[in-house]
Amino acid sequence: MMLHERCLVAAVEDAATTAAVAREAARVALAQGADTVIFVHVLDAHTVVSALYVMYGVAVPLGETEDQGMALVARAAEILRAVYAARGRPAPPTRRVLATGDPALALARIAREYNARDLVLGARRPHVLGRLFHPDVRAYLARHSGAHLHIAVPGPPLTLLASGRSLRWRG
Repeated sequence: MMLHERCLVAAVEDAATTAAVAREAARVALAQGADTVIFVHVLDAHTVVSALYVMYGVAVPLGETEDQGMALVARAAEILRAVYAARGRPAPPTRRVLATGDPALALARIAREYNARDLVLGARRPHVLGRLFHPDVRAYLARHSGAHLHIAVPGPPLTLLASGRSLRWRG
């Protein structure tokens, strides 16, 4: 990575927010002239479900696989390329990174590693377990990442039409 390269990190949380994060990453990358977009996914260890299984004597390791994580970031990269193609612009190179552990710590570390100026996060959806199991990642990153935060608000569904290896964006 070149020292003066403008990097954007986009955190892809799950399948439901992938399109919104990718669209916001494309919007910010276009506006800021990003040279590289790094899509990051922090693998979910499914801690709550695993703990419940252990309580009942079932020792089955649960968690998201690397293949599942890579599929999320690959889809986000496809959407970014489709948005650029729809605007008649070549997309910047993308990288795909998987991380483990606390999402806030992992994203702050990756943003610092890549010297990212901008960081895109998906908006938190209401959750039955609330803050008990989902600490405020955004507040932590605002204090510790050094990057400007952009929040991807969920929008209407995005339609991608596959035609061979290329994708066209409609929406």
